[in-house]
Amino acid sequence: MRLLTHKLVLGAAALLLAAASSATAQRASSTGATKMLSIGAGFAGGASLLMDPADNWKVTPVFAWRGTVDASYPINDVVGAWLSLGLDRRGGDFYWYNDKDLRERRMVNYFTLTPGINVKGLVLGVNLGFPMGGSRTYQNGSDAGERTLELDADADGLSMLIEPRIWGAIPLLDEKIGWLGITIGAGYALSDMTDDPGFLPGETDGRTFSSGTASAHLGFVWMFGIPGTAR
Repeated sequence: MRLLTHKLVLGAAALLLAAASSATAQRASSTGATKMLSIGAGFAGGASLLMDPADNWKVTPVFAWRGTVDASYPINDVVGAWLSLGLDRRGGDFYWYNDKDLRERRMVNYFTLTPGINVKGLVLGVNLGFPMGGSRTYQNGSDAGERTLELDADADGLSMLIEPRIWGAIPLLDEKIGWLGITIGAGYALSDMTDDPGFLPGETDGRTFSSGTASAHLGFVWMFGIPGTAR
């Protein structure tokens, strides 16, 4: 599973590099909002995965999403600045060995601040997430119903998210009023979702397991150009 996730992140990075080359040519000839200070919003859906399950537990990806308010400004023809504020929901699914009817899921909601540097359409940034709570879902066998419990950011010891991210913002439409783009990105958290040793299932004998996540997203962004700010 860890190898599959690494391949997923590397594949997303390869797509970003190819997309950035195409975006560079488009941006070079553009006289639209991509040459201005632009402010807008975006949404991206994808998947996240917890990386280090306990013994005899396996993990599967879950749906993850990001909704953001974004700002960008081209400093010169090569480098620009990017800043996003928004909501990020992610987590992971666990099941016991080969029994998918015995499973648990952890999801956490974050308020995020993501500064980045745009290098010819390829954005390198750090996603900083402040936990707002979440949920714990579990099912104990095929005859048992699924139950969900709410998580509290303080009571459950949820931790700040620190995640290096790489993504592309590829303009599809670029006019003076604004620009529309596709976003594709991936990240790998350096932090755990919590410092609570009981957060993940199956932790015994004092051993703890990482609750860090890997994620990949595909989405869109619409940015309004601010008149009078063209570089």
